[in-house]
Amino acid sequence: MDFGDIGDSVELLFSLKQSMPTVGDCTVNLINDDTAVIAWNINGDVSLIDHFLIIRQANNSRSIIEKVHSNINSSDFNFFYKLTRDDIGEMSFRILPIYNDYSFGIESVTNLIAYNE
Repeated sequence: MDFGDIGDSVELLFSLKQSMPTVGDCTVNLINDDTAVIAWNINGDVSLIDHFLIIRQANNSRSIIEKVHSNINSSDFNFFYKLTRDDIGEMSFRILPIYNDYSFGIESVTNLIAYNE
């Protein structure tokens, strides 16, 4: 005697891994003769980011210029950078998120600016 199937099997694939926030819309603009504003926003949960490293790139070299703490009340960030003689020429900036577990996120790059003291 055959009673047939009593159920169907279904396979589900899912991940419990949390999607990490990313940096977006990075820009740098000169706002006066010796100050540049670096702006960026966050796509995702800002509370997962501990801080950001701001990296200046010029003449094929990179240097960390500042650490900026994350603000869980906003996903928009600005950093005011005072330009000096060491900054003469073209440069861009990189924003590197550092997560709460101190792992690195994916860095984002601003546009180029030129500074002529």
